[in-house]
Amino acid sequence: MQLVTAAIQLIKRLAAPHGVSKPGYSPAQLYLGNCYGEGAFNVEKSAPKAFHSYWLGSKQHDPECTYRVAVCYQFGIGTTKNMLQAAHYLRKSARLGFVPAMYKLGMMMLQREGQERRQGVSWLKRAVLSDPNAPEPEILHTLAAAYETPGYALVPDLEYSLQLYHKAADLGYSPSQYRLALAYATGNLGCKANQAQALHWAEKAASKGEPDAEFFLSRWHLSENPSVAYFWADRAANKGNVRAMVAMAYYKEHGIGTEKNLDEAKRWLKLAADKDDPLAKQRIRELQKKDSTNSWQESCNIM
Repeated sequence: MQLVTAAIQLIKRLAAPHGVSKPGYSPAQLYLGNCYGEGAFNVEKSAPKAFHSYWLGSKQHDPECTYRVAVCYQFGIGTTKNMLQAAHYLRKSARLGFVPAMYKLGMMMLQREGQERRQGVSWLKRAVLSDPNAPEPEILHTLAAAYETPGYALVPDLEYSLQLYHKAADLGYSPSQYRLALAYATGNLGCKANQAQALHWAEKAASKGEPDAEFFLSRWHLSENPSVAYFWADRAANKGNVRAMVAMAYYKEHGIGTEKNLDEAKRWLKLAADKDDPLAKQRIRELQKKDSTNSWQESCNIM
């Protein structure tokens, strides 16, 4: 404990500025800011002190300190919330080459229109190229989606998009694995349809718990193995996949891969309808009409 206390005191001395010529050591300011933010190593937890430490580092153009200042301004952590200042420091951090800042700035600009949206794509690409040996799969996936969608990149590039999805998928990113499954199932990313590849990537994504991939496998196995189709639909539906909920209702109503159970079918339909699924709402109306007709017929028989 004495060694920890001595180490913290040394970090504080390194972080402390001493006039214009000695602004402090920015890595120490970053580390100290993290300690204040988390209350680590018996350092008093203090958001304002954390912000001040990051701010000192940002004055020396430390990329991560600058990014932390942006986040503090964005959420009002240790300082007054100020979105203009947040945007200023976020851009500064991105220009300094900090990948999380590039990604966040790119994602923000993708929500806008025209030239700003294309600048967002540019920032995402810079984030990918800044460290090609250790790319972030989420950035690869987002950039791939931008390049396949008209109105984002200046010139859509399906071949480049497919390459990016493959890179992210090879890194184990399940949304990219599922996107490749769809691409190879339909050939809609400029690749040739390849059912073996489609199944391969769907199984990869499903093994990581990707609900869309699980529902993909349910549809895949429906004609040949209803029990397996039911298994995958059940997994996806219990994770909130609306299409899988509707499929579960259908499987339960008709006894596909499971025993018939109309009450369970209605339960799944209600869950899907609560998520505003039009097919579920339509089937509920049909079943209500059918129940009403049956009740009337039973009354006539009694009479």
